[in-house]
Amino acid sequence: MRKWTLASAAVAAVLMCAGLVPALAQKKSPKPDAGAEAAGKVYTLLKDNCYSCHGEPGKKVYGERGQLNYILDHTKLVEKLVNKDKPEDSKLYTECNDGSMPKLVDATGKVRGSKKLPQADIDLLLTWIKAGAPAWPDPNAAPESKLKWKDLALTGPDGRLGFNMAEGPKGSVVLYGGVNLTAMPPSAPKDTWVFSSGKWAKQSPKSSPACAGLSSMAFDSKRGVTVLWGGMNEMQAWLNATWEWNGTTWAQITTKDSPTARRGAALGFDSKRNMMVLFGGNADNADQDDTWQYDGKNWIKLDIKDGPSARAGAAMAFDAVNKQLLLYGGTGNTDTWLFDGKKWTKQDPANSPKATDGCAMASGAEGIVMVGGTTSADIMTAKGVNECWQWNGKTWVALPTGPAARLGAGLAPENKGKAFVCFGGRGDDGNLTDTWTLAEGK
Repeated sequence: MRKWTLASAAVAAVLMCAGLVPALAQKKSPKPDAGAEAAGKVYTLLKDNCYSCHGEPGKKVYGERGQLNYILDHTKLVEKLVNKDKPEDSKLYTECNDGSMPKLVDATGKVRGSKKLPQADIDLLLTWIKAGAPAWPDPNAAPESKLKWKDLALTGPDGRLGFNMAEGPKGSVVLYGGVNLTAMPPSAPKDTWVFSSGKWAKQSPKSSPACAGLSSMAFDSKRGVTVLWGGMNEMQAWLNATWEWNGTTWAQITTKDSPTARRGAALGFDSKRNMMVLFGGNADNADQDDTWQYDGKNWIKLDIKDGPSARAGAAMAFDAVNKQLLLYGGTGNTDTWLFDGKKWTKQDPANSPKATDGCAMASGAEGIVMVGGTTSADIMTAKGVNECWQWNGKTWVALPTGPAARLGAGLAPENKGKAFVCFGGRGDDGNLTDTWTLAEGK
């Protein structure tokens, strides 16, 4: 190796300052976020190619290192498979570089060979290790979202529980019914409110549904009407009538067939098939697991063999990413299901909300959003959670929260899905009457 003398070093320094020779002692510094950017890509790479066999405990683990079930646990992964001092000697890199990993494994767990990663992915691993193998972003952390909450500080409907709220005709939001058990005497107003142009307006329809609350409601975007079904009347009798709101009044629809009378059924409109779908609910104090569809003329019970367990109070909305209806929670559950019109498919999201019951869900231009809920099946005594989630087509992603903790709130898209409107529910100190919007904002 060539030795530098003080004199030669001085000469080099002068030449470097003059721009006549390259700055040999100076290396181009990486971008400040280069390591973090690589870490995020490595996380996705490992999850897509290694997680199914080497995920957290409970996942299938194959191969000689049968205990390698921590592939997305950054601390363990770096401790056991990464050599920061000699990046090229890191087992994570060497086994991907020589093509011995990842393995191809069949459904029985038998190794059928290996498939070498693209060179760009292998180079990414080495780049990440050379950068010090920085931790990847927390997948549970709230992302930088363009959606912002805003408290509108409006006067509108009285505080209540068990009401229904959904999209209405011409980009409006319609709210119906509910019960106020804190009033003396308790009241069930059976009133209709419309939110439009930033304010609430009480309606005076010629006719109204007989149900007081705990019914199911969703917007039929094909026919431009809001459908309300079931619930209970003020005598606490369960109902199975079908009503439609056209923007001016309610009209009862007589159908040949209908689900049995019940409360708390999940209802959502499948905009791909142009069908209203109903699942579950509680009839005669027993949770149900049947699936029905309504085409605007009649209800038809579908022959579904496998699907969600019997439950009431689940939330349902259309998943525009997968072009299927999504159902979440109900009666103590935190599972997520998709329905394609013929079968239910249980999802395996990396993250999931904590709430099980009393969640408010809606689908708009930004996808499916869910707010609040509770971890208790006893809605009357439960405490609400302060959570907001967005479904990205594969998993639930936490969003920044706005409204205080609550359960049984109303959530619906307005202005043709450009914003979400959240109203009321029950908070820690009783029924709420606040109105919030969630939309893109500064």
